[in-house]
Amino acid sequence: MYCNSTISSPTDRWVKADLRNEVEVAKLLKIYQPDVIFHLAALPSPRINEENPTLAEDTNVGITTNLVALSSKFAHIFFMSTDKVLNGEDLAPTEATVLEPVSLYGHLKARCESIISQHHRRYHILRFSTVHSFGDNRSNSFIDKSLIKLRQGEKVHAFDNISRCYLRIDQLLDVLASLMDDKQYGVYHLGSPLKTYYERIRDLCEEMGIAWRGNLLATDGDVVPQSQNLNTDKIKRLLNCVFT
Repeated sequence: MYCNSTISSPTDRWVKADLRNEVEVAKLLKIYQPDVIFHLAALPSPRINEENPTLAEDTNVGITTNLVALSSKFAHIFFMSTDKVLNGEDLAPTEATVLEPVSLYGHLKARCESIISQHHRRYHILRFSTVHSFGDNRSNSFIDKSLIKLRQGEKVHAFDNISRCYLRIDQLLDVLASLMDDKQYGVYHLGSPLKTYYERIRDLCEEMGIAWRGNLLATDGDVVPQSQNLNTDKIKRLLNCVFT
């Protein structure tokens, strides 16, 4: 199911629905009776959430409430959360670190996590930061857009004072596939070692053979927190995986 009115159906087997509408959600869950639910419904950036607080509330908390309340108690829910439920003060936060979000987006995701964990038994909540591919023009990721520009010889300004743990889309998909039959439910952190945006894009350019010198320009960003690390030991022990 998808609910973005600005896109067309990816396949003829997809169903367009407003997941904020309790009646629509109840009808669809009754028809399809899913064993697994991948909950990715959200507005695409923290900025859009801040600019549209009512829509952000409905899209995050409203949809999560509907899915949890109306799905079978035996359904396995995957919820895509965010590192923004944390405040950056803990230098290596684990899944047990107390949540202290500093943005509306973080607060809404934290509330969604609480709804799921308090009212459902079979769930995996995955926290991560920026997800990207390798310059996919269908992506909204700043990193993908930057790789495209650099490949075309254009200049890109990237923060060299803002650090995050990044996640490649192929590695996220591998984790989801591996967790499908996993019964060690709970919260898991995903992401690469901590790097600035500048370092991440530079390293991807080196890996992909994209000329970046002279076109990738370092700049300062005004983002809170400046650095947000994630301790990923828990998922690495479970799946024996590596994030790069």
